[in-house]
Amino acid sequence: MENKPKSDDFGTFLESVQRSEKRETPSNIPMRIMTALSRFGTMDLLKLMAVVDIPPTELLEGFKSLQAAGLVRIDESVKRGVIELTVEGVQMAQTIITSEEEQA
Repeated sequence: MENKPKSDDFGTFLESVQRSEKRETPSNIPMRIMTALSRFGTMDLLKLMAVVDIPPTELLEGFKSLQAAGLVRIDESVKRGVIELTVEGVQMAQTIITSEEEQA
């Protein structure tokens, strides 16, 4: 009988999960933006970019999707521009945070 080494199925699984966690998906970028805004409140756009650490083009797409959904308001009348959650955005962010806390 031939002795074949058993493949490490769990190790392979764990590696694939870790790789997928490192990659940003379009759906979790808006969630990261909302989470940051719910924790820090109204922020200037440059500070938010530093906090969430997302490439500018992906961050812009996240802003657009959140704004289109009515979850954030962007005020560009001030020098650096500010972003804040709308009432609906606050409610959604609270739901996300509660869900994350329950999973932890």
